[in-house]
Amino acid sequence: MADPDLAVPGTEKNRRDGPPVAIAARYVAADPEILGCPVKRRAAVVLSLLAANRDPAAFEDLHAFRIRGGRRDHVLFGGGIHA
Repeated sequence: MADPDLAVPGTEKNRRDGPPVAIAARYVAADPEILGCPVKRRAAVVLSLLAANRDPAAFEDLHAFRIRGGRRDHVLFGGGIHA
């Protein structure tokens, strides 16, 4: 490999672009409003991890494959203690 320092950021970029889990279901702990829609406590909601990892408000230049600089965080498995 020409630059071994790029192994980790390159892997993270690939993971963000193609997570192993596309959607995740979660149960609501309170009675929130999501995008203006009321949601009852204990209701199940489905989250698109593909969409979250490509949120233009969180990640710049989504279509470019740049592994130097930029954010390396993602919601690969949905967040939580393992993230």
